[in-house]
Amino acid sequence: GAAAVYNLSLAVDEGLPAETLVGDIRAGLPAGAGPPGGFLLSEGSGESAVLADFHVQAETGIIRTARRLDRERRARYSFAAATLRGEVVQVEIAVTDVNDHPPRFPRDCLQLNVSELSPPGTAFRLPAARDPDAGRFGTQGYALLEEGGAAGEPPLFQLRYGRPEPLELVLLRRLDRERAEAHRLLVEAWDGGSPRRRGRLRVSVRVLDENDNAPAFSRGEYRARLREDAPPGTAVCRLRATDPDLGANGEVRYAINRRQSDPDGYFAVEERSGVLRLRRRLDREARALHRLVVEARDGGAQPEVSSALVSVAVLDVNDNRPAIRLLYLTESGGPRVSEGARPGDYVARVSVSDADEGAEEKGGGGGTCGVADERRSSALQGEPSIGSP
Repeated sequence: GAAAVYNLSLAVDEGLPAETLVGDIRAGLPAGAGPPGGFLLSEGSGESAVLADFHVQAETGIIRTARRLDRERRARYSFAAATLRGEVVQVEIAVTDVNDHPPRFPRDCLQLNVSELSPPGTAFRLPAARDPDAGRFGTQGYALLEEGGAAGEPPLFQLRYGRPEPLELVLLRRLDRERAEAHRLLVEAWDGGSPRRRGRLRVSVRVLDENDNAPAFSRGEYRARLREDAPPGTAVCRLRATDPDLGANGEVRYAINRRQSDPDGYFAVEERSGVLRLRRRLDREARALHRLVVEARDGGAQPEVSSALVSVAVLDVNDNRPAIRLLYLTESGGPRVSEGARPGDYVARVSVSDADEGAEEKGGGGGTCGVADERRSSALQGEPSIGSP
């Protein structure tokens, strides 16, 4: 009749030293079958690994490991053992998984470039950790450790993952490159062993600059004084505005807002340096104070602009002659005096003025001229007296 076939399933942990006892082929025969008298081994096609990884004693049926087994390399073995009486035992050996691998990322370090204008909720894909161990010994979860953050600050990022969803780094708050141009993160993967085994991925987040800052002047209003005889080209003051953005976004250029100030072009500002210079000669008597609006504009594709006020006080120079004005106190307003005028009678009012600052007016108030005596007024004889009949 047909030969009886029996099945024997054995298991052995991976990683155990060579010559570890795996089992006995005789355990696959029915009870009371008697001694088999040795076995003939037969490997199936492609199963030659059995003789390389196990020592099988054909006389006794004892199976031992020939070297440390690795379930991740090979998880199952199969061979047949026949007795001299024709009985066949089909032996299956399963290599039991041991948590001998930590989760491992494809690389140790990763750099992400993130715009500082990226809105909260933006997600960035991260490579998942791989763990060749099976079941609970495989990768079970991830944790995010943020390095270098200030104590008490809410986190900038969080991890999002699932099965089979990918591993993602999610932005929670807007970034500010001017505050921190890079962030260092540590992503940790862990498995379900006891104790857990872990793998780590260092993530460097480089914050890309955007034109999100306007130039800022060192002060809101600049005050300067300039002599009215200063020649064109004289430096009045230097304005300074700074912009923390990078590259063209932070390059500041200066200009006077002619629509709001200095339409006559008395002043000019150097575009790059911010030095304000005089263009035309001043006249304090025409205008004693000039108020300018100077703008600072950055070089962004959509420029940011800010402005400052410059007040230039014109200092007086003695560049005007006094003006003398004679007002006759006669009815006709002409230079007439009566021959009968007495000393002390009023003849005319003399007014002296000067447009320069600080000049005193002479002859004002008590500056009315009268007849001193007849001899001094003889030259005016024949003219009617003031108020004479």
